[in-house]
Amino acid sequence: MGARLVDDDGKPTKKGKAAIEAESGKPAGKRSEAQMESERFNMSLRKYLKHVGVTSQQEIERVVRDQHLEGKGKLKVKMVLTAEGTDLCHEVDGEIDLG
Repeated sequence: MGARLVDDDGKPTKKGKAAIEAESGKPAGKRSEAQMESERFNMSLRKYLKHVGVTSQQEIERVVRDQHLEGKGKLKVKMVLTAEGTDLCHEVDGEIDLG
């Protein structure tokens, strides 16, 4: 597992700050408030998406294991993303080969 870029509160770690500075090409003290807000948003979004990916994989693995689905064709899946207070409704359909 690589070095963490954000802590449990979504704040950049030393490694995360270095990555942000490398990406922006500017030292941390030279960035505008808008850039810092954008970076906070980006880090928070990445943290959330990582959590979604990890926990989703764990749940799929659990269902496949508990329901003895290994080697039984394909599992049709759908991920639905919504955001409270917005009209966001993003659906991703797919199939997972069970081997």
